[in-house]
Amino acid sequence: MHIAEIPSRSPLPQAEQPQVSPPLLTGRLLQAPLSFPSTLRAAGAWVLPSSSSAGRLLAPVALTGLAGRQCGAGRSPASGACPRGRPAVVLAAVAAFRRLWFPRINRGCDGARFWSISTDAEPARGCWGPGNSSRAHRGPKRGVRYSAVDSNPLSLYVMHPFWNTIVKIFPTWLAPNLITFSGFLLLVFNFFLMAYFDPDFYASAPDHQHVPNGVWVIVGLLNFIAYTLDGVDGKQARRTNSSTPLGELFDHGLDSWACVYFVVTVYSTFGRGSTGVSVFVLYLLLWVVLFSFILSHWEKYNTGILFLPWGYDISQVTISIVYIVTAIVGVEAWYAPFLFNFLYRDLFTTMIIACALTVTLPMSLYNFYKAYKNNTLKHHSVYEIMLPLVSPVLLFVLCTTWIFVSPMDILEVHPRLFYFMVGTAFANISCQLIVCQMSSTRCQPLNWMLLPIALVLSVVVSGVAPNSETLLLYLLTAFLTLAHIHYGVVVVGELGTWALGSAAGSAGELVLKHGNIRETAWGCELCGAGRDHGKGGRLWKAAWV
Repeated sequence: MHIAEIPSRSPLPQAEQPQVSPPLLTGRLLQAPLSFPSTLRAAGAWVLPSSSSAGRLLAPVALTGLAGRQCGAGRSPASGACPRGRPAVVLAAVAAFRRLWFPRINRGCDGARFWSISTDAEPARGCWGPGNSSRAHRGPKRGVRYSAVDSNPLSLYVMHPFWNTIVKIFPTWLAPNLITFSGFLLLVFNFFLMAYFDPDFYASAPDHQHVPNGVWVIVGLLNFIAYTLDGVDGKQARRTNSSTPLGELFDHGLDSWACVYFVVTVYSTFGRGSTGVSVFVLYLLLWVVLFSFILSHWEKYNTGILFLPWGYDISQVTISIVYIVTAIVGVEAWYAPFLFNFLYRDLFTTMIIACALTVTLPMSLYNFYKAYKNNTLKHHSVYEIMLPLVSPVLLFVLCTTWIFVSPMDILEVHPRLFYFMVGTAFANISCQLIVCQMSSTRCQPLNWMLLPIALVLSVVVSGVAPNSETLLLYLLTAFLTLAHIHYGVVVVGELGTWALGSAAGSAGELVLKHGNIRETAWGCELCGAGRDHGKGGRLWKAAWV
C-alpha cells in the first residue's frame, strides 16, 4: 500500500506542541517493501496503514534534520539551517548510511536514548533502553524492547568476561552493525576459501590432495574472530546506548544466514568418502542446525523472550579448535578410530544430533511450557503457535523431495551449491519470522521463496527439461540469493531511513504532519547546526540515530 499525502495544517506554536509516546509505525515488511512517494513535499502528511508492521520496529525515534525537499536551501548556517541545499532523497540515503555504520550517540533521559516528537496527538514523553526517565508516560508504553536469556555456563563464565574485555578495544564511534557485518563477512570468506581448496568435499579423503595446513589455521582463527564479533556487537551497542530494533534484526538476520556457512565449511574437515560422511547425512545435519536456530525464534514469537541456545557457543568454540587441531595433526588423524570402531566422523555427527535432542529441543519445550503455565503466551491456539514452523517444514519437504526424485542425483553432483540454496531460502524465512516476533505481528504461513523452489521441483519431476537440472539449480540459487539480499537492503533501508509517523487518533491510522513536528535537541543531522529547525514548519524525517 502506498503512503498517501494529505494536506497539512499550519504549524502550531512551539509552546503549544505536545509530546507523544513512541510511534508504532506500520508497514508490510513481511511480504513486500513499503512504497514511498517519489518526491518529498514540504507540505503534507504521510499516512501508513495500521495493518502493517514497520513502525512496531521503529518505535522510539529521534528527529533528524532532513527537511522536505531541501535542507535549508539558500539559508546560512547562522540561521539554524543547513549550509547547502540538498535533495531530500540524497539526504535520506546519506543519513541512513551514517546511522547504520557511524551512528551519532545522543544521550538524555538519565543516559538512555531520548526521543521527543511534537504532534497534536496524545501527550507523552519517554525513553527507549535502560534508565527510563522519571517523567511520567501518558499513554501506553508501546516501544520495542529486546528480551533475551543466556544461561549457557560456557557463555556466562568464559565468553562474556572475554567479550567484556575485547569490547573495550573498539572506539565508541564504531557502529555495532559494522561489527556484526564484519563477523559475517569472515564466515563468508571461510566458505569461499574452502570452496576453492575443497569444492566437492573430497580434499580430506585418502588419495586426494589435502587442504594446506596454513589454510586450516586461517579458517580457525577467522571463525573464532567471527564468533567473538558476534558476541561483542551487542555489548558495543549497550556500551554506546545505540541499541535499536535494526541492530537486533541485523544481528539475528545475519546469524540465520551464517548457519549454512559454518556448517558447510566444517564439513571439509571430514569430507565424504570412506573416511567421511555422505553428503545426504550432512544435509540432514544442516537441517538439525537450521531447526535449532529457528526454534529459538519460534520461542520468542510465542513467549516474547529469546532463549539463546546452548549449542551455538559450544559448537563455535569446538569448531574453531577442530580447525586448529587439523592444521597441527593433519586430516589423516581423523581417520583413526576414536574409541573401538567409533570414528571421529561419528563423534562429529553424534555431537550435533545429541546437542539438538538433549539440550536445544528439551529447553525450548520447557521454556514454552513455563510460559504456558504462567499464562504469558502471546498466542493461544495451536494453529497460531505452530504457524512460524510451516514454511521451514515445507522448505525441508520440497528440498528433500528434490533430492530423492532428481534424475541426476543433484545432491551428489552439486552438494555445496544445494546446501547454499537451502540455507539462503531458510535465512529469508527466519528473517521474516524475526520481523514478526519483533513487531508482535502475525507470522505469514507461507514464504514466497517456496514458490520458485516448487516450480523448479515440478519441472524436475515432470521431466520437461531432463538435461537442465544443473542449470535450474544455478539459476534458482542466484535468484534466491539476489532476492534475499534485496529483501535485507529494503528492510534495513526502511528501518534506518523511513521511520516516519506517530500514533494519532483512534481511527487506526498513523499520521505525521509537517507543521507539528520539531527537532528537540540535536540539530540538523548533516550540517550539525544544533538549531531547532522545526519552527519553519518544514517536514522533518524521523529516524534512528
